Amino acid sequence: MPSVDFSQDIGARVGATLRDFGSLAPDAERILRQMRLDITKEVINIWPEDTGTSRAAWEIVIDGMMLIFRNPVEYVSFVFQAGDSSQTPIADFLEAKAAELVAAAVLDLRRLLAMVPRQRDIFRRPSRAADPIGRARAAALFATTERLFRQRGARERLRERFSVEPSGRARARSRGR
Repeated sequence: MPSVDFSQDIGARVGATLRDFGSLAPDAERILRQMRLDITKEVINIWPEDTGTSRAAWEIVIDGMMLIFRNPVEYVSFVFQAGDSSQTPIADFLEAKAAELVAAAVLDLRRLLAMVPRQRDIFRRPSRAADPIGRARAAALFATTERLFRQRGARERLRERFSVEPSGRARARSRGR
């Protein structure tokens, strides 16, 4: 594992996009920015300064609801803390810390999403089992509409709509004359 990529799709974990937060989208963006800032602080505090190339190469970006957290330097997974007897790579610690911060942000975002008025639920089609009365009304409306269309055929409806113009055979006869 030469380079590391700890990117995570937070939107998939929350089950929402920024648009779903509606008027609370700025609060959601603030939570994401704070998470990014906390991860950046961890990298700055933990990563050795003598590895300037790998330290500068960390990419920590929020793109919508996606956390991009990666370092393309080939030796980044082999950087250890000076004097560390366990020889645990610092990247492993950062991955665990990022997962912890992401989990906290996901909880905050879910709480925030719960406060959003469910406007999109208004336009969602209700389940048929949940609303038997609505289902019966829809069936009755359909049956009535169907009956009206059977009683008055297409030709009658056209005659009513365009009473001045001839329709069907009469229209064809008037063209030929």
